[in-house]
Amino acid sequence: MKIISHIKVGVFTSVLSLAIVLAGCQSAPSVLGAEAIHEAVKQGDVSTVREAAESGNAEAQFFLGLMYEKGAGVEKNYKQADAWYRKAARQGHALAQNNLGSMYYYGKGVEKDYLQAFGWYQMAARQGIPEAQTNLMYIINN
Repeated sequence: MKIISHIKVGVFTSVLSLAIVLAGCQSAPSVLGAEAIHEAVKQGDVSTVREAAESGNAEAQFFLGLMYEKGAGVEKNYKQADAWYRKAARQGHALAQNNLGSMYYYGKGVEKDYLQAFGWYQMAARQGIPEAQTNLMYIINN
């Protein structure tokens, strides 16, 4: 299979800002609201994001996964990224589902598994995530 080329973003905050816009308020109730979590992410406040993630907030779990995947404020760790994406994805967080699909597609922190990638991309695509729709079509057509 051909590997999907990714557009490299020079500044990590640009990635986070885009994810914040796309994520909306998909998280479970927690002490912190979505705006506070987004602000903590922008400020690089890992402890606040982690606290919200550990309390079950899907939005915070997604962002903590993203921080681990990119090495933003924490040491890059694909296994941790996978674990946090998975928690958020199981709560229906569409961006986490897409990113978890990519972890499986590329074998980051997990064994490469195109069927798992397909399943996670499909869940995210059904929620209208354009990148997931593109990823899914790529798998289907190749």
